[in-house]
Amino acid sequence: MRKILFTALVMVAGTVLHAQKLDDVQEKMSKGKYDEAREKIDKAGTDPKAASNSQYWFLRSQVYYNLGQANAADTALTGEALRSMQRYIGMEAGVKDESKRMLHSMLEGHKTAEAIYIHYRNAGVKSFEAQKWAEAEANWGNALAAFDYLKTSKLTTSTFDTVMTTYAGYAAQNANNPERAVYYYGKLVDQKIKDSTVRGIYAYLVDYYGKKKDEANFQKYLTLARQYYPENAAAWTNMELQSAGSDKNAQLAKMAQLFKQDPKNEDVANNYIVTLFNSIYRDNDANPERTGELTTALQTVLANEPKDAYYYYVMFNHINNQVNDLETAARAIKGTKPEDLKKRKDIDAKIDAQNAVLLPYMPKVLAIYEGMGTEIKAADKQNYKNMLTYLMYYHQSKKQAAEAKKYEDKLKNLK
Repeated sequence: MRKILFTALVMVAGTVLHAQKLDDVQEKMSKGKYDEAREKIDKAGTDPKAASNSQYWFLRSQVYYNLGQANAADTALTGEALRSMQRYIGMEAGVKDESKRMLHSMLEGHKTAEAIYIHYRNAGVKSFEAQKWAEAEANWGNALAAFDYLKTSKLTTSTFDTVMTTYAGYAAQNANNPERAVYYYGKLVDQKIKDSTVRGIYAYLVDYYGKKKDEANFQKYLTLARQYYPENAAAWTNMELQSAGSDKNAQLAKMAQLFKQDPKNEDVANNYIVTLFNSIYRDNDANPERTGELTTALQTVLANEPKDAYYYYVMFNHINNQVNDLETAARAIKGTKPEDLKKRKDIDAKIDAQNAVLLPYMPKVLAIYEGMGTEIKAADKQNYKNMLTYLMYYHQSKKQAAEAKKYEDKLKNLK
């Protein structure tokens, strides 16, 4: 019985001793003796009970905040005040009785908790104006950490600090610290803010994750960018194309994917078709699948019956180039053996197949050119002439004299 009583007395004495230490800290602070208060609070911190005592963390925050105000050059002091306040509020959040929660802070009107936030907010502005970007980001990052505990403890009605987060991101970006910039910009975008002032942030995130080859986040922010800023569709498409890198096959695969998703998108279609055409006829891509890929893409676009001649003429050139190659191959066969005759017959069948693709489009494109009348431009007139010539020779090869003459007359009347 005596042993139990003795243990209890030791526990009470220890509690009183620790309470006395904290009273000593308060007494020094009341006299403005913050250096001495620091000695007292640091000594109190050696007591194992300090770690679980919320009053200790609150007083520590007060001491270090006031020291930081008196010694502005030592930024570590206010940093300790911030971390101590975070510990204090984190512990108080577990107090079930709301009337007893954060009593120490409440008694001073939450002065220290709010002052730490204001200190870092103002310090960030000062650093930003001096173009000390990394310093500004660090200060605003601490201000946002303080904002979080103000929000958690319901000392502010705001749920998100948009301005502070935006400028922290700008500062990190200017400091060439993309990882930190993305951290802040991601938080902004997650708020689903649609405003012209933050449009560039979406572009930054899309570009960042595209270069990182992080497809999940790349698509996440690209989708949001397209949703909130559809007027910038061409820019978003261009960024998606750039994400494929410099490899031509990767670029074409990305273009094919985009074209399949939205074949009526003019920017996507034009990029895809022009790149395919140049790959085949300028870069001499030996991949025979590219030829069929271009034909299919053009057929998809022409199914929408565009009102200008552009894609019709691309199809004409595409087929004409293939027919010319086939005719050249046929002329190279000089023999009269059965196998030679078969080769020429096979080539003729391939030429007929190509013309079967092209010819249904010809009346439509000729009507477009003829509809231009006297306003037709020189380039369009030459394209029109090329098509008429092709049709004239085609019908001549098929012994269709009347049809051939129709196009020959059109050529003669073309001025």
